[in-house]
Amino acid sequence: MNINITLPVEAFPNSVPARPVELMTWLATTFPNLTVSQRIDQAEPMLHGRLMLTSERLGANARGRRFRFLYFSATAARDIRIHGGPMAGTLLPAYFRRRHGIQLAESAQCSAAYGLLPDGSEGYYPLELLDIIV
Repeated sequence: MNINITLPVEAFPNSVPARPVELMTWLATTFPNLTVSQRIDQAEPMLHGRLMLTSERLGANARGRRFRFLYFSATAARDIRIHGGPMAGTLLPAYFRRRHGIQLAESAQCSAAYGLLPDGSEGYYPLELLDIIV
């Protein structure tokens, strides 16, 4: 996968990815001495309004699905419910398990990224399923 997005080098104070990088890994590498919560707080201003890339782990139908990052959720991914559609009310981890066959691991207790898709729809994405590319 080789989709370039606009993220300036200044957004990566300690490391600049040259290939797709899983977001949780990037947070740990960029902010090694901070807690997960502190890493998210530090990263949000750098990523706000910039494009992120969902991982191929979501399957062929989601490959290359980009969205404009708006913010990190105030609650853990495990507590977020889907709004609208046939799975409205479903918790985010259950949605990804049923819809994509993905069992969330580390990011279920973390915030989720909230973003705007090109079609105008909005949604939450667990951090472990996101990649960034520069």
